[in-house]
Amino acid sequence: MATLQLTVCSVDFDARLVHRGDDTIRLTATEARFLLYMIRRPGVLVSREELYEQVWEYSPNVVSRAVDKAAAKLRKKIECDPAEPDHLFTVWGEGYRYEPKVDGKCVDRAAQGTNLRPAPVVLLARPEFRRLEHLLCPDTLITITGPAGAGKTTLLSGRLLAT
Repeated sequence: MATLQLTVCSVDFDARLVHRGDDTIRLTATEARFLLYMIRRPGVLVSREELYEQVWEYSPNVVSRAVDKAAAKLRKKIECDPAEPDHLFTVWGEGYRYEPKVDGKCVDRAAQGTNLRPAPVVLLARPEFRRLEHLLCPDTLITITGPAGAGKTTLLSGRLLAT
């Protein structure tokens, strides 16, 4: 693979360069391997453990923040807004997902009337969310309370979102 076209940039894997308007940004070897691994699995949830083994070549029991740090750096290079990515999504507590949409420009979320990106349904392992999922209409607004890390923020507007 030589070049990948994303929403706001193109990625030259041979030269490990991101071309974004008039800017050229270098990818590290690890960032290039990470992105290449993800684009070969569009729409698939890839666990951190799999990334550690396949991209970083770490043993399966390694505890590290390397994947999270690399994802944050990579988003700054390839996304219009790293806080609201179009391509590389974090699925909290699970891993990452790559979405290959290309429209040649940033999505103006304010013009769409919402700051929420339309996202595919991601099934969470928590049985409580699975029970709730069938009760929700697409435009339902609900409030869920619970301890930190329970996954409350992933349930928005009647959809299970992964960011």
